[in-house]
Parts: sequence; structure tokens; C-alpha cells
Amino acid sequence: MERNVTKSITRKLISKGALIFACVASEKQSGWPDRYVSHRRWHGWIEFKGVDTVLQDNQKYIIEQLLLRNENVVIIRETLSTTVARLEDTNGNKIRNFYIDDILELLVWSIKSTV
Repeated sequence: MERNVTKSITRKLISKGALIFACVASEKQSGWPDRYVSHRRWHGWIEFKGVDTVLQDNQKYIIEQLLLRNENVVIIRETLSTTVARLEDTNGNKIRNFYIDDILELLVWSIKSTV
């Protein structure tokens, strides 16, 4: 269930001093990532995916457009574990697993990587 990892990661980032904006999808502007995070060490967009959900074409398009504009964007997929999530690229390929408690470190690491 996508909401569990979203809540856990959101709480963890807020506890580390992040401001988070939740993007609510609308028919006119669907496809935007789920959260915008502003922290002194990392700022950018997070798209959360459940264990079996797929990135829709409009989501992939928006993410690719954001990346072209040098925005930080990560795709995080929930796993069957309550403590581990997975970083993916826009094609659903695993980049790496990580502990949810280490989310800020993962986001900082992702700046050096291409999603």
C-alpha cells in the first residue's frame, strides 16, 4: 500500500527539518509527483509507488520534463518490508534499496545519480 511508505518517509523528512508540499492530482494537471520536499540538504520531487503500481505515461512525461530542467526527482517504490523501500528509474528499474530511516541520505546521494 503506497500510503504507508509515503507516511513513513514524510514523517521522517519532517523530523529532519524538511518542509513538504503534497501535490493533489486534478484532471487538469495530473502526472505531477506526489510530494515536493524543501530541506537545506536536498530539495525536489518525490513520486511514491506502491508494490504493484506502475508509473503512468503522463507521470513519466512530467518527471522527464522536470529532469530536463535540472530538478531533483526520485521515484520511490514500497516493498513488502515496512523498513525498506526501493529507488527506481522512470522505467521501473531498481537503482537501489534503502532503509526508510536513511531517506535524507538517499536523497542527497541521488543528486549525484541520474534517476
